Amino acid sequence: FLVRLTKETHLAHVVVMTSETLFVEKLYNHSKLAKTSDFYLIEHFDQKTVREWFDHEGIKEENIFQLIWEYFGGAAIDLVDAMRVYKQKGRQELEDFLLDEAKIYRGKLSHFIAKTLKNTESRKKFRVILKQLVQDGFVIRNNDDDLETEVLDLAIEYEFLFLNPREEKIVFNSRIVRKGAELLITG
Repeated sequence: FLVRLTKETHLAHVVVMTSETLFVEKLYNHSKLAKTSDFYLIEHFDQKTVREWFDHEGIKEENIFQLIWEYFGGAAIDLVDAMRVYKQKGRQELEDFLLDEAKIYRGKLSHFIAKTLKNTESRKKFRVILKQLVQDGFVIRNNDDDLETEVLDLAIEYEFLFLNPREEKIVFNSRIVRKGAELLITG
C-alpha cells in the first residue's frame, strides 16, 4: 500500500509514527521503501529534562528524583504517576508504589514466559537474554539463531523490549521493565 501510494501513483508522501518496533524494522530493513525511508528515534526524556520538570513541579529533593529516575527513567506517563503519589502521600508511599510497579512487571514477564513461550528451550533462552540485558543493558540480535529471533520478536511485540532497527540493538522498553526483570532473575 505505501509503495503504491508513494512510488507508483505518486499521490502522497507518508509519515508513519509508531512504537511498534517490529513494524519499523520491517519497513526499514525489508521493504521496497528502505532506500527512501528514514528512521527517527524518539526516546524517553533525558535526565536533565526530567530534573527540570521535577523542579518546575516543586520536587527538588535529589534523593526523591534519583529514586524515581531509577525506576522510571524518562518515561513521561510513569513520571506523572510517581510525582502524584509523592506529592499526595509522601516518600514511603512512593517507595511502596515503585516496588509494586516493579513487581507488576515481574509478574507480566513471568506470565509471558509461562504462557506465551511455548517450550522449555524458549523459556530458557529468554531467561538467558534477560540476564544479559540486565548485565549489559542491551543485546544484539543474532539472526542466525532462529529460536533467539523468535523469542526476541515476541518480547518486542509484547513491548517488554525495544528494537533499534538501525543497530539491531535490543534494550528494555523502559526502566520499570528492567526493574521487573531484575526481580524475576534474582528470585
